[in-house]
Amino acid sequence: MKVDALILAGKSNIREVEDIRAEDKPRFPINGKPMYEYVIDAARNSKLINRIVVTVPVATDCSSFEYKVDKVLFTDQPVVNNILMGVEYLSDTEFLLVLSSDLPLLTSEVIDTFIMECEKEGDFDLYYPVHKMEDVLDRYPTTKRTYARIAEGKFTGSNAALFKPFILKNNVKLFKRIFDQRKNPIGMARVIGINCMIKALRGTLSIELLEERIGKLIGGRGKAIISKQIEMGIDVDKKEDLELVESILSGDKGKIVANACF
Repeated sequence: MKVDALILAGKSNIREVEDIRAEDKPRFPINGKPMYEYVIDAARNSKLINRIVVTVPVATDCSSFEYKVDKVLFTDQPVVNNILMGVEYLSDTEFLLVLSSDLPLLTSEVIDTFIMECEKEGDFDLYYPVHKMEDVLDRYPTTKRTYARIAEGKFTGSNAALFKPFILKNNVKLFKRIFDQRKNPIGMARVIGINCMIKALRGTLSIELLEERIGKLIGGRGKAIISKQIEMGIDVDKKEDLELVESILSGDKGKIVANACF
């Protein structure tokens, strides 16, 4: 399976970082390289990605990376609108992989493995990677993520999704609501439905029920991919996230282990 990629590099900020550049997170330099270029390079080096489209704020200087991608879309619209712009530009794509731009640990191997994981599951319209808490902490013991407790254990979501374009086109309002609640497991369950919300509160909501409910909502078949490609979920939202990825990318593993002891 080969897919197209859409990288979302809209303006946002890194919380608790006292640096004016932190207000423009995608372009914040990590070891001298803008954060979004780690994601662009990972997509460019992937064996399973065809075209690459990047959305950036209006008036962004793209000279450092525009030769690496097929199209730059300039937009100051909300995130879901930006995804829709990418879908419309790549109107003939069968599958679109959407990635946030604050995943500096992402590699081409991670992307390719995830796509192959999706292909092994069979034909679905939407694939969404989720990560077990123990897998996340085993790989990155100092990272702090938002976890949802469901029947199969505790999971955190990802900052990527693979889907057929019609899924977004037919469900723009729904995806806007889901995006608004992406950091709130209970809020997400409320969007999905009262039965799911009650089960989520009790910790008895299963992945199978969730897939079934989402499928009904989107008018298609959705599949949660329990993936060990943890780098798809390690985004940079706050100071401690930034410190973690800087340590990893600089090769300072001793610092990471030492921090895990506290």
